[in-house]
Amino acid sequence: MKFALFGFPKTGKTTLFNLLTGAEYEVGFHQKKKEELHLRTCSIPDERLDKLAELFPDKEKKPATVDFIDLAGFQPGEIKTSSYLAQLRLVDGLAHVVRGFKAEEIPHIFPEINPRHDISRMEEELILADLLSIEKRLTKLAKELRGKSSPLGIREKEVLEKAQKHLLEGTPLREIDFPEEEEKWLRAFSFLSLKPIVQAINLDETKLDKIDHPEKFLPRRGPKQGGLAFCGKIEYEITQLAPAERGQFLREYGLQEFSIQKFLRLSFQVLNLIVFYTVGKKEVKAWTIPQNTPAPRAAGVIHTDMEKGFIRAEVIPMDILLQVGSFSKAREKGLIHLHGKDYLIQDGDVVYFRFAN
Repeated sequence: MKFALFGFPKTGKTTLFNLLTGAEYEVGFHQKKKEELHLRTCSIPDERLDKLAELFPDKEKKPATVDFIDLAGFQPGEIKTSSYLAQLRLVDGLAHVVRGFKAEEIPHIFPEINPRHDISRMEEELILADLLSIEKRLTKLAKELRGKSSPLGIREKEVLEKAQKHLLEGTPLREIDFPEEEEKWLRAFSFLSLKPIVQAINLDETKLDKIDHPEKFLPRRGPKQGGLAFCGKIEYEITQLAPAERGQFLREYGLQEFSIQKFLRLSFQVLNLIVFYTVGKKEVKAWTIPQNTPAPRAAGVIHTDMEKGFIRAEVIPMDILLQVGSFSKAREKGLIHLHGKDYLIQDGDVVYFRFAN
């Protein structure tokens, strides 16, 4: 799972990156070295994995991970030509950091602090970048199809023109319920407005009462969009305290949890992810996959050879394995079930894949 933190300048992207990853990068770094980016891989806290690992103390515990990339701010109109465009296309999800705080010493690029306006404006930037990509591909397709009969080329043209129509109407592609076949075509282009997105609004101390209601800042809703509100200034100050004191100060400010906890929950929601587990010879490991992933494709997340040679999946739900305490007892009670290639992996499944080398 990989997320890119992006947005207009001076919104708090690096602050949020530090809060999510525990890094200590200098705020304002990108103003000095605009072409550089921050990248950090973080483990995803997982109580189920902790409990599973307790059954196998001789094995290494390996949680699932999330990669965060912190990009320099985009000026309006820049995103379609930015050198960071490729980075945005490669990630699984986008985290748009939005300014919701006032600070006279930190000028904003727009006349007023208005998160709803800035979110809409950035959506327009993503849509424009996608329209330019479609226009470029359609121009090339027109040349390729001239005087030729290519069913695949004609179908690609139809799908792109359908997407183009929605974009020209101002609708991000993530909000359109495309048939599976069409969505596969579109995913190959890594369109930005198709990607799931978290709108992260950085508020000031006067708006702490709005932190639990980020949806009020969103100009539009959708299953692939989530809202997160945080106060970067206060949360950073709390993280500088001794670990034993942080909970107390969170409560004093009326905050329920840190941004990383909210962000991870939202990321699973907008990406429609679940977690399954494997117990190997040396490690107990968590894996993230989209919901409704067939067993062979889930095996391929571990290794492509496992997907190609898939035979069957031996599956037991996590809660049942924890109740009985071991695989041997689970087998005695007939609690481990065999599934073929049509089985859809469920959240919390503990799976052993049988495959031919």
